[in-house]
Amino acid sequence: MGQFILACSGEAFIADLGSGEYTAGYFGAERYTYACNSSLGHSVPIINGCLQEAGQAYKAVVQNVELTEEADVFELDIAGAYTVPHLRQLVRRFVWHKSEKPVLELVDTYAFTAEPQSIVERFVTRTEPLQESAGTIVVPGSNGQSLRIHYDQDAIHPVIVPSVYSDHFGVPTPWYAIDFSVKQPAETTVVSVRFEYIHESI
Repeated sequence: MGQFILACSGEAFIADLGSGEYTAGYFGAERYTYACNSSLGHSVPIINGCLQEAGQAYKAVVQNVELTEEADVFELDIAGAYTVPHLRQLVRRFVWHKSEKPVLELVDTYAFTAEPQSIVERFVTRTEPLQESAGTIVVPGSNGQSLRIHYDQDAIHPVIVPSVYSDHFGVPTPWYAIDFSVKQPAETTVVSVRFEYIHESI
């Protein structure tokens, strides 16, 4: 819940892994140990080391939807997807600025009743990201178009985590997580990240 895909001209920069290889474990008790089935392989937060839970009891609640000529806003509370003690609210807000070169702003606002141990904002891509400069990471595209991710280097620290999963046809397939760790998690924490397309070769 709160997962999203960010694509341009048919190429996904923030991606979904899709179906993995169908095995006995994939449909058994081990199902949610597979990255493509659990929130581990999706662009959603990891809080105090905890992933989102599975099942109908774990829900998101839509808070607000606004559609205008300039921007679209979608806001939902995804705290109900987690069984994290003291997590009272987690509002994920998407603002899609519909300019000539569209920009996505993502803002996560956390409310706890006690100070959390850790907050990690995870974003998933199939292409190896590059640390462009302090405060920016680039996800290269295949046709001279890439995605630049802007973040506050004073508030969050990125780590690029390479992984491999077995795709639907059993082929080992690389994927990457960009994990932004909040440096000073507090009872009220706001994390903002901005995504913009760049039309140049990296």
